[in-house]
Amino acid sequence: MKITKSISKLMHAAIYPFLERKSLHLSQAGQDIWVFGEVFNEMRNGYFIDLGAHDGIYLSNTYILECKYDWRGICVEANPASFKLLRKNRQAVCINACLDGQEGFVDFAKRGLMGGIIAPDKFNKDGESCEVFRVKTQTLNNLLKEMDTPHEVDYLSIDIEGAEESVLKEFNFNDYLFKCITIERPTGTLKKIFTDNGYILIKEIPFFECFYVHESFFGQYCTNLFDFYNKKYLAMRWK
Repeated sequence: MKITKSISKLMHAAIYPFLERKSLHLSQAGQDIWVFGEVFNEMRNGYFIDLGAHDGIYLSNTYILECKYDWRGICVEANPASFKLLRKNRQAVCINACLDGQEGFVDFAKRGLMGGIIAPDKFNKDGESCEVFRVKTQTLNNLLKEMDTPHEVDYLSIDIEGAEESVLKEFNFNDYLFKCITIERPTGTLKKIFTDNGYILIKEIPFFECFYVHESFFGQYCTNLFDFYNKKYLAMRWK
């Protein structure tokens, strides 16, 4: 495992200058072009799960995958205002659900198109200066089961405003395999959860985003990575 981590870091350092081409993606840190280009070597017709999809366009990690490269998948958004726009903006299956580690009811803070669960261990610790209402929560395992999600998923995007740890601590990783994952600001606990379940950290933007590939897909990832940048290099040489 230490060897594979070292290889992945060296490979990323070698191709880092190619990553931040804003014209190629909508996502905030190049998640979409990383998935489409580096991880899958411009594969079309992939499958994604987007947790915290917002309005489906603004800083979306999956919009380009769906609308330009024919991927399909599931977009999940808890905020009803954002969800209304999400359904208009996307062709993917859109679900208005609030994810948490346990099923029940929680207070949800709605700040325009933003929001999240109110709890001491979440980003939203109080309901000041916002609209607060009760919502029913759902676990990720149950949601994926209800949607008859494939047990092998190409890409999981996670940005659920501080509920990531409570959701993934209770998630049964034996039920589903994600070839690659991006997650916003994972805690040390979350990083250990990913490592313990076979996910290799490929790239980390400090205090912002982590990029993971599952160990069972790592060999294919390396092949795709080299092929993708070899094509780009040859195309640049022959211009």
